[in-house]
Amino acid sequence: MDSFFQTWELFWQTYATGWLAAALLAVCGIVVVLKDQIFLGASVAQASTVGVASALWLAAGLHLVREDPAYFWILEGGAALFASGSAVLAPLLAGRLGLRLTMESVNGWVFLISSALSIILVSSAPFGLTEVQQILSAGLLGSQTREILLFSALLLITVLLVALFGQRILISILDPGFARSLRIRAFRVELLAFLWVGIVVGLSLRIAGLVFTFGYLVLPAMASRELSRSPLQLLIITPALALCASVIGFYSASWLDVPMTHMAVLVIAIFALVSFLGRRFKTGTRMS
Repeated sequence: MDSFFQTWELFWQTYATGWLAAALLAVCGIVVVLKDQIFLGASVAQASTVGVASALWLAAGLHLVREDPAYFWILEGGAALFASGSAVLAPLLAGRLGLRLTMESVNGWVFLISSALSIILVSSAPFGLTEVQQILSAGLLGSQTREILLFSALLLITVLLVALFGQRILISILDPGFARSLRIRAFRVELLAFLWVGIVVGLSLRIAGLVFTFGYLVLPAMASRELSRSPLQLLIITPALALCASVIGFYSASWLDVPMTHMAVLVIAIFALVSFLGRRFKTGTRMS
């Protein structure tokens, strides 16, 4: 049971990065869950694969190696650029342009075209798809001070955005018509919200991996939606659940000697299941 504390000195940066990423992704995931765009995470992740492949081409052209500081930021920038671009495609094509498409169908199209492009980009590259997938499944190991600073800055910006524009964002997501009656540019607010989600997901994927990023993007908000009675409660409970689950997950992973990101996702998935069943039981009791 003491193995977690024994490894703290060696892995504290990894733990801190994971907890910051969990809270950050959870807050951003509120937009995704309230808009019922769960598949957005998968499509953005696949688009990030294209971004990383493109960034690797650029790094190879600049003769950069992994040890170069610029190498890290080129990969992060490539992933974030393609992820943010794919995140805003759905509201643009399905909403603004008036095409006969749903947001889910656009996300499916993004996923498929990104899958094809990633294979094409690496088919004749000095690196292979395996290297791209390894980069995107890092699983927090090897996190350094720069990752802590990056996620701290992203979380701080997110908290400030929520504090300043949280009410407008929620109204625009939940009831665009009412938002427009209040002279809120609902589509612009929604577009910027999805853009920020894409940036966060793209930056997180390369550091935390697909499973952790996707899991903590959707599961905390899904769980807290069943427990919250107001938007304010949703904003408080969601990151609190994410932090609690990630702490328990990392501790359990150290004790059982299993991958910590996967254990953390398992814990938050159990939290979500308990919240679903609890809401169902409470509703059933009231009806009876």
